[in-house]
Amino acid sequence: MFHPRVLGGFLVVIGFFDILLILNKKWEWDHIKVAYMALFAFIIPMIIGQILALALLTPTAAFVNEMMIEIPLESVLLILGIIGYLKQAD
Repeated sequence: MFHPRVLGGFLVVIGFFDILLILNKKWEWDHIKVAYMALFAFIIPMIIGQILALALLTPTAAFVNEMMIEIPLESVLLILGIIGYLKQAD
């Protein structure tokens, strides 16, 4: 469905942004909300789509292997985003 090469750069940038956000609280919250909207707009549908593709399609071994790597990595990125969002909202 979604391949990491298509949105890989976006995911890496958002991941680094979340890590920097957790470490640095001097950034203004209004500017940070835009990055979170982009993160949640892309990551949540990607995870849902990959889980549905894995469950509904007849996957090959390579496809299952790829999804077993992608889904946990994207879930960790989503969790980092949620942690950063909650820490910055305080």
